[in-house]
Amino acid sequence: MKEAGKIETTLNRIESSLQSLIEGNLARLLANDDSSKNLAHLLVEAVREKSWLDETGSLQAPNYYQLETDRAMAETLSADPALLDELANFLQISAQDSGIRFTGQPVVRLSPDPDLPAGEVRVTARSSQDNLSETHAMQL
Repeated sequence: MKEAGKIETTLNRIESSLQSLIEGNLARLLANDDSSKNLAHLLVEAVREKSWLDETGSLQAPNYYQLETDRAMAETLSADPALLDELANFLQISAQDSGIRFTGQPVVRLSPDPDLPAGEVRVTARSSQDNLSETHAMQL
C-alpha cells in the first residue's frame, strides 16, 4: 500500500510538469485551458493504467503514446511539427526524475479520427514489444 501511494505521488508530479509544458507550448494552439489540462491528464492516465512494477521494484511504463483527435485539432497540433517530440522528451525527463523507466525512448504520435467529436482526444499507450493497447478518452 505504501508503494501505491509513492507511485500515485510520482504520477501526480509528472502530470503537473506535463501540464506546465502543455500550457506553455500548446495554449496558443488549443481552444481553452481545460484542453491543455485534459491532455496532460490523459497522458498520465495512460502511463498510470499501463505501468507496472518489475522484479526489482522499479516502475516501468510503455514508450508509445498515440493521440487521436478530431481532424481540426490534428491540423492545429500539426502546425508545430516538433511539438510531439518535445512532449515525448519532456515526458521522459519528468518520468526519469521521478524514477519511472520506459520500455524504450518515449514516442508521441498524432492521428486524426474523423469519427471523434470536436475537442475529444484519446490517448493510446503501449510498449513497443506488445500489441495490446489501453485507450482513454475525455472531452476537451
